[in-house]
Amino acid sequence: MKELRKKQKWILILDNLWNTFELHEVGIPEPVNLKGCKLIMTSRSKRVCQWMDRRREIKVKPLLENEAWYLFKEKVGRDISLTPEVERIAVDIARECAGLPLGIITIAGSLRRVDDLHEWRNTLKKLKESKYRDMEDKVFRLLRFSYDQLHDLALQQCLLYCALFPEDHEIVREELIDYLIDEGVIERVESRQEAIDEGHTMLSRLESVCLLEGIKWYGDYRCVKMHDLIRDMAIQILQENSQGMVKAGARLREVPGAEEWTENLTRVSLMRNHIKEIPSSHSPRCPSLSILLLCRNSELQFIANSFFKQLHGLKVLDLSYTGITKLPDSVSELVSLTTLLLIDCKMLRHVPSLEKLRALKRLDLSGTALEKIPQGMECLYNLKYLRMNGCGEKEFPSGLLPKLSHLQVFELDNRGGQYASITVKGKEVACLRKLESLRCQFEGYSEYVEYLKSRDETQSLSTYQISVGHFTNSRDARARSKTIVLGDLGDFKDMFP
Repeated sequence: MKELRKKQKWILILDNLWNTFELHEVGIPEPVNLKGCKLIMTSRSKRVCQWMDRRREIKVKPLLENEAWYLFKEKVGRDISLTPEVERIAVDIARECAGLPLGIITIAGSLRRVDDLHEWRNTLKKLKESKYRDMEDKVFRLLRFSYDQLHDLALQQCLLYCALFPEDHEIVREELIDYLIDEGVIERVESRQEAIDEGHTMLSRLESVCLLEGIKWYGDYRCVKMHDLIRDMAIQILQENSQGMVKAGARLREVPGAEEWTENLTRVSLMRNHIKEIPSSHSPRCPSLSILLLCRNSELQFIANSFFKQLHGLKVLDLSYTGITKLPDSVSELVSLTTLLLIDCKMLRHVPSLEKLRALKRLDLSGTALEKIPQGMECLYNLKYLRMNGCGEKEFPSGLLPKLSHLQVFELDNRGGQYASITVKGKEVACLRKLESLRCQFEGYSEYVEYLKSRDETQSLSTYQISVGHFTNSRDARARSKTIVLGDLGDFKDMFP
């Protein structure tokens, strides 16, 4: 590497030899002046190469048969011993992959640790029969086959959810799993921890069959990443019958036009764009739309009231990390809404009444600038997940928590900001019999004791960050999963003179 720097001869690999350099609406990037450097660009499209000012064009051929077989065996598992009959079938399967490395990797990954002759034979038969008129590219045929071979609707839906994130995005596992819980892909589980465990199991399964890549990110956070071509295949599936619109990370400056908001849409992802406003001219009629992701549009400041008027079936609405100052009143009429996320909307000062949103199960208002706790929260008796800050209050409203008896996650965010910390009554927290994760602050030792006395002895919190007393210095928000922090305990000292 040092020698290359000295000679100023850099090789830039935009993608591996069997991937795609895609052309988006933003067009081809401006040429970069790299004096003394050489640029190698790869593409499946000859048209892309023709558009570029290239000196030499090299056609990369598929793997030779023996190379393809070597890669196939490596991905199935070097330690796996195949019977002669299975090996003959495996050779035919590898040959069917036409020397395309990504196809070989995904097909072989789906057969890892499979030792049943019938399953191998059935895989070869179905692979030979798999033809998709709308997927002319051979690698897309192979990827779609790997998707179909999952034989599990929840696993398939989990993979499709990954396509809602931008290309090359490192997806935090927990963030994705929360979405899967929100829309009911993960269901029929008693506790939230069981649902999270199920989500991690699903992602690990997708990693094991090479449809997702597992990576580590920022210490303990585990992420997954989706190959560009697998994402393209997933988007094609989402767009079948016009059911999905995915423009995540597409550098949009305004929302798509009315003609793109078709009645069949069920999922729309516009996350990570540069949308500044949604004007009153937009009122999409999408009665089947279930999930709408507008998060991480940091320049978004205004959403017209008309935008949500005809989205009656909406279940998941994510407006996190936007610059909105007010949530439109029409959100109050989204009676099917199960999830409302407004994380770190630092300019948000007003949320309309939540009284009618009785299907709501997850509400996250943490990091907002709300001046008061939203009206109608006492009606959210199906709520299982609540994160919020103090909203200008010194104490959480008395009598509210007992009405939210299904809460599994209750987190009062006291990590600083313009408002002082908010405290909560120990006895009211103790009444939450289904609680699994808790973050809160008790005013003093007596409230903490009241919590311990009143709580169900069989209850076991999987995570908790409990603060007791008053704090003069800011606390580290990166607390451990099980912590009790003691501040200035005046009443405690009085008990022991």
